[in-house]
Amino acid sequence: MMGTRLPTDPEGVVAWLRERGADRLIGMETQSCDTSSRLKGRIRETPEDFFVSEVLRSGSVATSLTYRMNGEGDIPVYVLSKTDLDTITAIREFSTALGLKPWEVKHLGLKDRRAVTYQFIFPTSFRGTPPPKLHGGKWEASIYSMLGRPLRPLDLCGNLFWILIRLRDPVPTPELQGLLSEFTRRVCETGFLNFFGPQRFGGRRPINHVAGYLIARRDYDAAAEVILGTPSGSDDEALRRARTSFLEGERRRELQTLARSPFILERSLVKNLVRYEGDSRESILKLPSYLLRFLLESFSAFLFNLAVSRMKGGLLSWKAQEGMLYVPLDDRASPLTICVRATPSSLGTIEDDLNKRKAVPAVVCPGFLVKRALAKELGQIMAELGVSCSSFYLRERPEAGYPGQIRAAMTIPRTISAAPTGSQSVFLRFFLPRSSYATVLLRELLAR
Repeated sequence: MMGTRLPTDPEGVVAWLRERGADRLIGMETQSCDTSSRLKGRIRETPEDFFVSEVLRSGSVATSLTYRMNGEGDIPVYVLSKTDLDTITAIREFSTALGLKPWEVKHLGLKDRRAVTYQFIFPTSFRGTPPPKLHGGKWEASIYSMLGRPLRPLDLCGNLFWILIRLRDPVPTPELQGLLSEFTRRVCETGFLNFFGPQRFGGRRPINHVAGYLIARRDYDAAAEVILGTPSGSDDEALRRARTSFLEGERRRELQTLARSPFILERSLVKNLVRYEGDSRESILKLPSYLLRFLLESFSAFLFNLAVSRMKGGLLSWKAQEGMLYVPLDDRASPLTICVRATPSSLGTIEDDLNKRKAVPAVVCPGFLVKRALAKELGQIMAELGVSCSSFYLRERPEAGYPGQIRAAMTIPRTISAAPTGSQSVFLRFFLPRSSYATVLLRELLAR
């Protein structure tokens, strides 16, 4: 590679997707295992093919909507069940039903849209007696418990998955069983690269990190064009024409059509462009802080993915390396909050923990608070793109900046089962620690 680059306009995004594919656009340039023995199949043909439930460290599993008004606190914790709906839309509708703003309802993680998902959510400023049940068109929520404090991200242990893979062609049962057996053995023994999955970047329209990159570069006009001008597979003819006209300079005329986009980000940006008379800088900087931070965080996730791709050899060697970061794991392979940098005196201890799979290597997700922990490969990528850690701080909107984090670069599934359900489908059940993506694990089994 001559140098790291990202497309900076809608035409470039579309061309990149056509020529290189979505994986490379979001920084996933490799796979953990270079093997040709992969299945050709489809996931999520129906939402019911992909089932996921959050699991708390306390052992609570969010698969029951049973009314449980117990606990001694005053913070109502709900279990939200949704089908074929993204988390942000579900929470917006849930907050409206409670008479709250979306940012007054917290969650522990985004869940797949085309799936059946169960997750814990809770309002932070609700007063009065909470309704035991609420529901919308594609979601329902029931009280799980009353807590004395809000749930925190670290309260989430991970997620349970039940996934049906529909094969394109029949595979003889013995061959299928052998391939699945080898897959489960390999991922449990050696793990897989812990990439951020496509959901983080926009799914089938992966532009969140591109917009975040342009905001980090303070190129607000280009960011607005990428957000509003990049087509989506769900666009109708009127929306496709509006995007084209918008890019050709007919901004004001097309805002009314673009305002009915299914994407919250687009609707918020259109509203601001009307209010601020087409000023892209003002319109983007006045986006809700959670949306602005999410774009910057998506760009940071892209940098993480690209760094992990380039560090593949060292990560998969499971050898302690001086200067590298490592995080210990709990008994369910979920990363703990502490992190250590390998020194000459600690290499032996870290190597022992790596061999026992009690620790994994970690890589920084860049942000304005993690300037001193960058791996060499990550620093080089950022220099090639013309950004620094301070790029993630917005002086005009400090609350919307992204501070960064240290993230496990490998994931080791503790429990996974895979079995044929005939000659043309496979059923998988597994648990992944928080912040790991099932779609990334499935890349190791399915052909691209």
